[in-house]
Amino acid sequence: MTKIDKYMIKLGIAGIGRHTELDIEQIQNHSEIEIVGIYDRRIEVAENAALKHNLVVYGNIDAMATACDTILVYESAKDYATIACILKNSKHLVISGFLLLNDDSLRDLQKTANEADVKILIARSGRGNLAFRKASVQFETLGFISIQHKMNLHTGLEDTLLIIRRMLPDIDMALASINSNTRKVSANGISLVGHTPDMIHTAIEFDNGSVANITASRIALQEEHRIDFYEPGRHLTIDFIGQTIDHSSIAFISQNQPEVLSNIQIETKSYSLDDSLGIVNELLALQIAINENTATFCGLIENNLVVNIANQLTDKMKRISNL
Repeated sequence: MTKIDKYMIKLGIAGIGRHTELDIEQIQNHSEIEIVGIYDRRIEVAENAALKHNLVVYGNIDAMATACDTILVYESAKDYATIACILKNSKHLVISGFLLLNDDSLRDLQKTANEADVKILIARSGRGNLAFRKASVQFETLGFISIQHKMNLHTGLEDTLLIIRRMLPDIDMALASINSNTRKVSANGISLVGHTPDMIHTAIEFDNGSVANITASRIALQEEHRIDFYEPGRHLTIDFIGQTIDHSSIAFISQNQPEVLSNIQIETKSYSLDDSLGIVNELLALQIAINENTATFCGLIENNLVVNIANQLTDKMKRISNL
């Protein structure tokens, strides 16, 4: 396995996406990560980014791979050929966002990674979110999850896939929280402004009886992103906008009158979080996984589970929209 220096990650960046500029700024302010250069098949785009951030431009993946141990991939490089090339160069791989490839392609990439003995991390997954990792939620038995993801009105309103792509981390958190296989996925949507669903509600049912309800809207007047976990005796809320966790314990004061509401005692503890380092925290978690030879918190297997559910939602929404 390609080992990463305990004190320094040598990182190459492939592709330019909507998070790239902010990520580069965060990474360059961190002493344990060195960006060795950037590659994009659009040479002018790569040169502009390199000039702004004082980076070296590489003409191809193979050349950049000789100078780094890990490559971070963004939207314009998230294709099968580019990712396969990175893995064949025996480089650890970080992918910004879920990889929307078919099952056969994902299996081939996993096989290549195994043969090269390198790690793959899906960054910006739900289970990789700092707040979610701090909460450490997993239901072995019955649990109920409610996720509200409200986004402001923005361009791209006509794109059915846009809202579903924003739901991918939410689906991932639901799957990571419930230790059971999925049994059924149902969904409905409504168009209020455009000709495709502007609001989507989906219910994911699990073999152990647990349910995850996810409601997403792209026409909200105020952004909201929160997740509520319920199980007997416990209620936990993560507010991703406010960066807080509220943990409530629910118990009966007296066991003699358990059915009386006045007999219920609720204790709540609140915690504040700072996820300003974002991608840096995920890269450092990858560094630990490599040096300790442990699994990353979200790899291609988890990616595939999430994408399969998203594909089901897309098919259902297309039928509703008559597309």
